[in-house]
Amino acid sequence: MLDKKYFISIKSKVLDGRIFLTGKVDNPEEKLKITKLAWETEGTRSVRNDIKIKEKFNFPEKLEIRIGIHSGMCSVGNFGSDQRLDYTIIGRAVNVAARLEQAAPKNSILFSNSTKALLGETFEVSETIEVIAKGIDRPVIGNIMKNEATKKNIVTLQKNGISLKFDPSIIDQKEVNKFLSKIEK
Repeated sequence: MLDKKYFISIKSKVLDGRIFLTGKVDNPEEKLKITKLAWETEGTRSVRNDIKIKEKFNFPEKLEIRIGIHSGMCSVGNFGSDQRLDYTIIGRAVNVAARLEQAAPKNSILFSNSTKALLGETFEVSETIEVIAKGIDRPVIGNIMKNEATKKNIVTLQKNGISLKFDPSIIDQKEVNKFLSKIEK
């Protein structure tokens, strides 16, 4: 009997009695068991096994990552047919996020202006870059988040229809009050 994990780690496509297997397993014996099981399926004419053996990772160098974030509408759920369903996310926003990830410098987070608008002044941006990406009709402005783990303390004041955001660690409250009084005049 095969372990339940193979239903997650192995994907199969069946067409006219031909079975195509993909995924990763821990060792060659497991790959052989899955292939035999495919041949035992009634009506099987051929089996193509493209299952890979998982490698034991021993990273000689520091692991580096890139993260791309975009905010927008997308569709999330099970997509496919009765024979094959995949839980996934699709849409333009997903494509933009993937393109931002590809364009991000190593070990950084690159987020779009739509995400920046939602974040407000919560995080500092070290640099802004223009990303021209395949499948996107216009350039996307990417904001590289500063690496510092510190979060800005932004204060918002609203007075007589004026909204002012400032960082009290940089601007003194007295200076803000002077500024507001000059605007009111």
